[in-house]
Amino acid sequence: MMRAMGTLRAYAFVTPRDDGDSYDMHRLVHLATKVWLDKHGDTEALKERVAAHLAEIFPSYDHANQAIWREYFPHTLQFLRHTRTLDIEARYHLSMSVGICLNADGRIGEAVVWLSECFLWRQDRYPEDHPDRLASQHALALAYRQDGRVKEAVELLEPVVAIEKNILLEDSPSRLASQHALAWADMVDGRGKEAVELLEKIVAIEKNTLLEDSPSRLASQHELAGAYQADGRVQEAITLLECVVAVEKEVLRVDNPSRLTSLHTLARAYQADGRVQEAIMLLEHVVAVEKEALRADDPSRLKSQRALAECQAQQNSERENQTGISTHSSEEWETSSSSGEEGNQSTCEEDEDQANRS
Repeated sequence: MMRAMGTLRAYAFVTPRDDGDSYDMHRLVHLATKVWLDKHGDTEALKERVAAHLAEIFPSYDHANQAIWREYFPHTLQFLRHTRTLDIEARYHLSMSVGICLNADGRIGEAVVWLSECFLWRQDRYPEDHPDRLASQHALALAYRQDGRVKEAVELLEPVVAIEKNILLEDSPSRLASQHALAWADMVDGRGKEAVELLEKIVAIEKNTLLEDSPSRLASQHELAGAYQADGRVQEAITLLECVVAVEKEVLRVDNPSRLTSLHTLARAYQADGRVQEAIMLLEHVVAVEKEALRADDPSRLKSQRALAECQAQQNSERENQTGISTHSSEEWETSSSSGEEGNQSTCEEDEDQANRS
């Protein structure tokens, strides 16, 4: 094997990537291989085997797998583009997996393409209550949501929620995830009261079925806090978000997207509450971390930069009428927040109960 790879590299038929663990193949080698297969091999059977293999090994969506799925993107996308006539589930399972990871990576337009393809294929072949069809419908709705196409997201999510209500238990993770997504769409669509009501129900169920540091439970609490803030209930939003941030600091890496999103949202809540300096401290930390972890054009990074600039502009405006305002760095926030973190985390359960009763 090593000798063969050495020969291929010597003729520049393959070139190693920067990581040293993978290679790019020259397009002429692709073409020659295709011609040989068309003449001597069973191309369709080979495509089916490749689809099954890629569908099996492509990493699931998890921030820890980000480097792996980015490494796979060029090869899987090339395969998907050249197998649009391949009529097997494995190929569309791969299409969905790739779409979900593209969505998580901020490549929303591409995500919509592959998730749409998967959903339409399954829609034509599976009944409306088939788990795979519902999963692809849900995933496409999330991509629409990220793309700002709220109406289309709602049109997909409402039937999913209605169907799952009839076939799944109340505490089914799939059912709760669909309700969660629909509540977000309701909130964006101006139906804040409905969103709060649905999210409070989800949070109450997950409190009884999931651990405090469960990603799903934390995500629901985060979403409920956003709904509270949109409804003008800023103090309740801050209380819930401070609990989420305290838990995530214990269980997630500093550059985890969920943790950074929670910090960003808490900063916005502080800003809405007039605590602009605290908001700036949080956002400076988020921007610094995202500068190291994300591409310059990543939507989340740009959003954080805009939020920080907005808070700084607000602070500068307030300084026209005030003097002696102290400034702090993001490192000071890490230090100051840790001192009160134990108390915040210990009261999360009580705060959650109070939020649910309100």
